[in-house]
Amino acid sequence: MSKKRRDTKGHVLNRGESQRKDGSYQYRYTTANGKRQTVYAADLNSLRAKEKEIADSLHKGIDYAAGSITVHDMVKKYLFLHRGLKQSTKEWHEQMIKLLDYDGFGDRAIKNIKLSDAQAWLGMLSENGKGYSSLSGLKGILKPAFELACRENVISSNPFAFKITEIAANDSRERHALTLAEQQTWLDFVKNDPAYAVYYDWFVILLGTGLRVSEFCGLTMHDIDWQNHAIHVQRQLIRGKGRRLYTSSLKTHNGKRVIPMTEDVAASLRNVIAARPKGNVAFMLDGCRDFLFITRDGTPHDRGNIANTIKRIKQKYDTQHAKPFPDISPHILRHTFCTNMVNNGMTPKDLQYIMGHADIRTTLGKYAHTNAEQAAAEMLRIEQQRKALAR
Repeated sequence: MSKKRRDTKGHVLNRGESQRKDGSYQYRYTTANGKRQTVYAADLNSLRAKEKEIADSLHKGIDYAAGSITVHDMVKKYLFLHRGLKQSTKEWHEQMIKLLDYDGFGDRAIKNIKLSDAQAWLGMLSENGKGYSSLSGLKGILKPAFELACRENVISSNPFAFKITEIAANDSRERHALTLAEQQTWLDFVKNDPAYAVYYDWFVILLGTGLRVSEFCGLTMHDIDWQNHAIHVQRQLIRGKGRRLYTSSLKTHNGKRVIPMTEDVAASLRNVIAARPKGNVAFMLDGCRDFLFITRDGTPHDRGNIANTIKRIKQKYDTQHAKPFPDISPHILRHTFCTNMVNNGMTPKDLQYIMGHADIRTTLGKYAHTNAEQAAAEMLRIEQQRKALAR
């Protein structure tokens, strides 16, 4: 009969346990894939608590050692498996990853992150000024990264499997489309302002096409099909990391499309081309040249330029009027176009195509808006139509 092993205090040591020269303890075990692993503890009780955790993990098929991977490394592993992303998406991911440094969260082992830890950490970010959209974006990376760890039997449950509204209120403002009167007020103000009249055609085009602002900035003279009265949307223009301009593929696989030109849009496009600064025709970006909307030095405008111009115009309008102009941005102009098309009876599928949406629910659920005035007018139209048919 073999003699039982004991530590210096006379405690019987179990299989895999041993005492080290410095008086601390270690436990060696074999993972499900045959790898030898070792854990350490200052005393025997602490060691056996770890042994119990290991036994529970092995019973569930979880690789205990792999659970030591940090949050940072787990996120990196998840993103590595999702290659082929657009540059703009990669840069957005980089911004989100930087948030992991807050309070050392990214350096923690994923096996030690509980649901309450995840909620408390996002709550601290919220209290320190991070908005709902940032928190949603961050959770949108962390949840699938931890889900990957679950699928690989590294951890047993996903601590980010909760709704973001449980820890932060949705403070994002709903975008409202401009009414017909507001659209006309804006166009008239811009057209008659000595400083901003040069931008009038921008707004006619944006309100008449529903282009995303990045698509608008990416248009070149070669994208205009004068013969068929159409605009070919083929790229977007982005200003990315380090203020570098680059062209990118479109936001969705439905983004590549042909938008019909109205007479007003065609006239404004001709005005833009006629007013383009002469010279600098050699400027090229990622193989593209002859951008429609360019600055004095020949470089194309980006979304920041467009947004800042709109902001300055609104500020000037507000200083000259008792009632400030409603919220307006490039995206609100896109919303407004979509709403105009719905109110004028365009079929949902046709509108989905023109908007470049992959999902028609986006077209009708997020972009198409109405108001009391428009609803009343539509009810009146339907009632008059009903009476006419009854005669």
